[in-house]
Amino acid sequence: MQAAKDFLKLLVVYLLGKIKMAKKNLNMDKVKFFDPKGLRKVAERHRKLFHVRVTEKGKDYKGNQFKSYSKEYDDLLSRDFRKKDGGRYAGFEGTSLETSGTKRSKHTFILRGDTMANFHVSKVVRDHYVLSWTGEAGAIVDGNAKEGRNIKDGIPDDEQTYVVNQLGLLIDKEFKKIPNVTRIKT
Repeated sequence: MQAAKDFLKLLVVYLLGKIKMAKKNLNMDKVKFFDPKGLRKVAERHRKLFHVRVTEKGKDYKGNQFKSYSKEYDDLLSRDFRKKDGGRYAGFEGTSLETSGTKRSKHTFILRGDTMANFHVSKVVRDHYVLSWTGEAGAIVDGNAKEGRNIKDGIPDDEQTYVVNQLGLLIDKEFKKIPNVTRIKT
């Protein structure tokens, strides 16, 4: 769980570091920090984009489709989590795919429902934000990463481009506030 939190924080800090270098190269050093309200909006949009990629598209941190279920798990899922003789496993009494709301597809593993509902913007400060899970959800994310459904070790290029562009718009907004500066649009 902590690994997922730490990685996402490092990723955002890395992206913001790239933008800070670009600001320095463009003589935009006067724009030191992001407006926290604007940065929170970017973080929330990023969280939603991330959530859609995982829950609706079933894609990992590289933008690839999730690894298929193991044969054993797929068999168990096809039997509605029942034993071969039709009985229930301990802890699954009264549970079925129909009552749990789970739909059978190639990405209906546990990174849906409560786990992804727990994914949130946990911190926004002047120069970065952190997206994370808390409690059991973080452990579930870590466990699924080991099974080929890794969503925590990075973000796909298109998602990274989106975040960088949004942060660039925030920088531009802050730059406009600096008096006696001529802006040249490209």
